[in-house]
Amino acid sequence: MFEPKRDFRRPAILAVIFLVIYVGANLFWLDYDTLPPPFDQSAHGLIVLKYHQLLDHPVSLSGTKLLRGTNYWPPFFYFSSAIATQIFGFSPDTIVLTNFFFLLLLALALFKLGETLFNSWVGFLTVLLSLMCPLVYALLRDGLIDFSLLTIVVVVQYLIIKSRGGQNLKLGLLLGLAMAAALLTKWTSPIFFAFTGPLVFLVSGKESPGLCGGLSATGLLW
Repeated sequence: MFEPKRDFRRPAILAVIFLVIYVGANLFWLDYDTLPPPFDQSAHGLIVLKYHQLLDHPVSLSGTKLLRGTNYWPPFFYFSSAIATQIFGFSPDTIVLTNFFFLLLLALALFKLGETLFNSWVGFLTVLLSLMCPLVYALLRDGLIDFSLLTIVVVVQYLIIKSRGGQNLKLGLLLGLAMAAALLTKWTSPIFFAFTGPLVFLVSGKESPGLCGGLSATGLLW
């Protein structure tokens, strides 16, 4: 079930072509929409501004300052957006532009997930059908944490399946990093992938010591 067929090239090319059109359409609407961001997006934008100002003085950066940049939300999305605003200048559109970098990672994770479970044609269809969901299409142009959370959760799901719960050491370390990134995006994110590991072992008929290794790696990263 977990061994992909080697018909990678044509589906991958189609996925890239689709992604170029998808990004172009969203960039067009992002440029066309000149309305000010709504309340929630503005509130998140103010948090990004705090991190943007922290990056103006990188010598004084510390883990404490990064973690206390908000009263509730973890820092991963805001810090990522602040890096983008440092490069391209601070604006609501630049904050949204961060999602386009997450989009590339999401498309890759979706493609590899479908390819791992079935084959690369299923990988292409996974990308196509997932990204054409209206909610996903709309979230891409919102300066909220949701699109980054979606991306990282999909990456975690893929790595759990690909590494069989962390039994592959190299992929298990990546799994630990991805889980840590998920926690640093939203504290409650583990609820979205807590059952994937046990299901993987149920399907494969194996025990699950590797999952503990992946979770231990997450703890070490903290």
